[in-house]
Amino acid sequence: MNAKFEESYGEPYHYNLPDKSALDKKPPSAIKITKVPKKGRMKTKSNGFERIVEVGDIVPAEAMDNFVYDQETHQCTSEKLEDCQDDFSYIPLSSW
Repeated sequence: MNAKFEESYGEPYHYNLPDKSALDKKPPSAIKITKVPKKGRMKTKSNGFERIVEVGDIVPAEAMDNFVYDQETHQCTSEKLEDCQDDFSYIPLSSW
């Protein structure tokens, strides 16, 4: 993608941006958590530290590679199938 702006003094100003379609194909550099699981906790590890993820947290993508879903007291069993479904949501964040 290219852009060109004319300055008021007659000299054009040029700059180049990387191709947006190529950037769109890259994985996100981080994610923003918008919803956490209701029946358990989501944990990530980064730099040797474990942390519980909360709504609004911005988590580096590499920290999500091996996240843990800890069901704590809501264990999924054949007698409690309603505890076998849970979800979370996020917004991908990338840098341009």
